[in-house]
Amino acid sequence: KIGLWTYFFANGILSKKENYLNGVLHGPYEEFYENSKTKLKSTYRLGNLEGKYKEYYENGVLKSEISFAKGLEGGASKTFYESGKIETSGHFVNAKKNGVWKYYNSQGKIEKEESWLNGEFLSKP
Repeated sequence: KIGLWTYFFANGILSKKENYLNGVLHGPYEEFYENSKTKLKSTYRLGNLEGKYKEYYENGVLKSEISFAKGLEGGASKTFYESGKIETSGHFVNAKKNGVWKYYNSQGKIEKEESWLNGEFLSKP
């Protein structure tokens, strides 16, 4: 496979767009719901996720946003309730939880905090 590939639902609505270079995913990648709203947006570099990975609810609200480097989670990670309020926030280093992770209730108030180092749970601050 080379270049842009597009896929469609049985009803003719666009379901996915992906780009290839020499048979591997490379470049923008998008998936869509049948209502044409974006389901997922990401970028690949020579087969590995790179940069921001964003997933959306069917109503268009951001569901999650995770940073990737060379195919591994690396950097900020956030998930959101369908209302748009934040659900979790934290950081990854080489796909392992690092630093303080915060967990919020549906009203946006912090319910729990945890400290992590290289994927190992340390404590609740």
